[in-house]
Amino acid sequence: MNELENARRAIDEIDRQMAALFEKRMQAAGRAALYKKEHGLPILDQGRETQVIEKNRALIREPALRDDYEEYIRFQMALSRRYQARLLGQTSD
Repeated sequence: MNELENARRAIDEIDRQMAALFEKRMQAAGRAALYKKEHGLPILDQGRETQVIEKNRALIREPALRDDYEEYIRFQMALSRRYQARLLGQTSD
């Protein structure tokens, strides 16, 4: 097996793990949506999102990847908001 095949196998395994983690994250977002509904809270909490972005940027050791990871986290949070809105019968963003 050559290096390209090895890299592709690693990517495939990571993608499987990320799919499972994505489902877990969205389930947690669903629980958060129900809590927000019960307590009359808005879906978007900009302060919380800013904290999440800063916290997650700090997890990235490779400085050249931080901006890309921030973009990924922002997109992931937008998906979570959209999912929460859907669960609550609201329009998103």
